[in-house]
Amino acid sequence: MNFFILTSEGKVITRPDSTRNKDNGDYFIPTDVDYLGYAPIIFASMIKTGKMIGREFAERYYDAISFGILLYPALTVKNGQPHYCKATCGCFDKTSLMPLPMYNPITLGKEDNIFDFKGDDIMLFSCDMRGMKDKVADAIVSCSLHSTIHKGDLVLAELSDVTTLIARPDGDLHIAATFCSNEIIDIDLKF
Repeated sequence: MNFFILTSEGKVITRPDSTRNKDNGDYFIPTDVDYLGYAPIIFASMIKTGKMIGREFAERYYDAISFGILLYPALTVKNGQPHYCKATCGCFDKTSLMPLPMYNPITLGKEDNIFDFKGDDIMLFSCDMRGMKDKVADAIVSCSLHSTIHKGDLVLAELSDVTTLIARPDGDLHIAATFCSNEIIDIDLKF
């Protein structure tokens, strides 16, 4: 299984399935990482294999969706700011917070369904379903342009740019997310 990601910058990258944290296991930040960034995502489970999938056919290729968070460990600092290299960050185990169970795509049609993400009870990101079906379609079209996406792969779309979540001096952080009023993420990030 591969994770195909349409980044907030419009680029396509992949992560291996070893990066998935689907069971809400706490994340122990490696000792060489001083900053941890995040990007909220929507993701879809593919039910058909395809390449160069046309936008008008995108809905035929997935049968479940959910929301999650991609964690981006910073190994370098440039000009006093953490540098989140998306290629390097894609190799860290348990940094793709993509919980189970997934939801029927019909949930995207109800605009007042909400995805919320909090750190220590402070709201970090929130969105309703307006435009989410388009985000999934954009990701499927872009990710399948040069690569074959197989049945069982996950296609993800970042919903915002990478933002710093925590720095080593700040200490540990509890993060939680809900979708459709259901808790989907509940873990501690530990230095």
